[in-house]
Amino acid sequence: MHELDLRTHGRELVERQWLLPGERIIVAAPSWRLPRLHGISKPRTDFSDHVRETSANVRRFVRIVVEEAFFAKSTGNAMRIFIKPDVVITGHDDAEAAEAVINYLRLSGLWVLTDRRLAYLVPDGQVKSRRRSGLPDNADLPAPEDVALSTAAEFDADRYRYAGLQSAGQYHLVEFPDGSTIELVDAEG
Repeated sequence: MHELDLRTHGRELVERQWLLPGERIIVAAPSWRLPRLHGISKPRTDFSDHVRETSANVRRFVRIVVEEAFFAKSTGNAMRIFIKPDVVITGHDDAEAAEAVINYLRLSGLWVLTDRRLAYLVPDGQVKSRRRSGLPDNADLPAPEDVALSTAAEFDADRYRYAGLQSAGQYHLVEFPDGSTIELVDAEG
């Protein structure tokens, strides 16, 4: 089994495994970490989760510094420190959007917004890191056949309103009746 590239193959997997007949994808946004939360508490974890998360963050930081140092040296480009979040969820702990804030969001996956529903899908296999996803070398690899998608969170379209692209065309905005929102980065832009 080879690693799944969420940027290159995510949409294809969604179309093949998850879409209903006649359903149309608006955006399939890869996500590699817990969304940025405004006014909503992080999902509860136990101590071992904190240790794993801290260890992963240290490894991620070291890898980014090494990769960026090599990239800057080989291309002459400066380090890119600021990375826009893949997903932003805003509201309060009792908000409808807060229902999407579950422990599965700590796993890499895909936020999928269609003309009928919004969901967070988690693949069961290894996923390429955000930094290695979408590279030209990956485009030649076929989407893995042995990766299944599980639905971690799902909302039917009658529970929200899709407000279109916002923030200068960077995010797809989903609004809930209570004022809470989920913003998904425009994966195409």
